[in-house]
Amino acid sequence: MSRSFFRFLFAALWLAALTLAAEPCMAQDAAEPGVAQEGATGTGNAAAENAAPADGQGTSETPDTPAAGSGYTIPQRYVQVDAATGLAIGGYDPVAYFVDHRPRLGLPRFEFVWSQTIWRFVNEGNLAAFREAPEIYAPQFGGHDARALADDQLTPGDPKVWAVYGERLYLFYSPARRFSWLVAPDAYIRNAEQSWDKRLHFTIAPDLSR
Repeated sequence: MSRSFFRFLFAALWLAALTLAAEPCMAQDAAEPGVAQEGATGTGNAAAENAAPADGQGTSETPDTPAAGSGYTIPQRYVQVDAATGLAIGGYDPVAYFVDHRPRLGLPRFEFVWSQTIWRFVNEGNLAAFREAPEIYAPQFGGHDARALADDQLTPGDPKVWAVYGERLYLFYSPARRFSWLVAPDAYIRNAEQSWDKRLHFTIAPDLSR
């Protein structure tokens, strides 16, 4: 046989070996979770503190089965989003304020799209709880300063300056604003809700430049 035949045979065997070696890596890449979409099926377990994180697993997309809370949304333009990352409330887990009683940054593998915005969570249990009831766990007023909104001003809230009151999460621009709000939270909430309602129904012009 000629040398060219042996060269061709050697090249074919070498290519086959490379293909077999690459198959496990390709399968692993295909199994990486994506971003769970609004309307993905939830676990039905709102007790997020009892749910353990699933190592290396995100949530699968099942858009044909809407979640219990998926019908509640707010306009994307009124969700407080980090300008650098595009994540809601700077990537902090909104459920962690209720479960761990402190701010915690979410993980990229536990993401969920709600109100056309990406929200992150520290584990699968927190994501499932939010998916079932975003109206409970999402910060009020899209994460804007609850004290400023009571004065009819739309000001970004800081995820590290917060309060849970009446089983709802509120963010504030500064500790001074939070302290002021805690003096009379019910009155400030009523005023803020009126201002927020006007914005959602376009009865006043958006003031997103503040």
